[in-house]
Amino acid sequence: MNGILSLAALILVGRWIFSELIMWWRSRTFKTTGDFGLTANEITDLNKAARKVFNAESEITKLEKKMTTLERKGKNLRRNKNGQFDQRSKLGKKLNKDIKRIQVMAFRHNNEGEEASRDAMAISKIPRLRARPWIKSEATRITNRLVLIGFTVTLFTVPLNGWDPSENWFYIISSWGILFYVIMRIFRKHLSTRLKPVFLD
Repeated sequence: MNGILSLAALILVGRWIFSELIMWWRSRTFKTTGDFGLTANEITDLNKAARKVFNAESEITKLEKKMTTLERKGKNLRRNKNGQFDQRSKLGKKLNKDIKRIQVMAFRHNNEGEEASRDAMAISKIPRLRARPWIKSEATRITNRLVLIGFTVTLFTVPLNGWDPSENWFYIISSWGILFYVIMRIFRKHLSTRLKPVFLD
């Protein structure tokens, strides 16, 4: 057999053995799909973040109602060019002060809500991030098995059609190289789809 084909076969066998060892190691941590899910502490943190978002939104809603009430109180007052009530009026001065205080509080609650929302989003992505290396390794292992089998069968069946593998090594290696990539992408997508319920829990 052509030396390049022999080298390709050795590389395939080596990759297959390596991928099997990698998955054996990963299977010690991830025995079921549930192992990709959130831990008890992560669920607690997610619930805390969700409560913070809800509380921030509730506070902002209350402040918006207060703002509407203040604006209604000053509907007959004159306004300056910057939109504030005329400071010469005692009511106007008080309304400006109250509105500014409400705006500061709304800004603070909005920032708290956005920060909590980012935290919740980051926590909800943990299962997907946790599963990504497993998906990649499992797809690689399956692909290595299939390509190794296919490559071996090709070397034995090509001569039956009158082709000499040593003369067509480039086409054989190129074809299986392309198939390796395609098969691996298909299995990565397939495994990701099957694990979607875990990511959404």
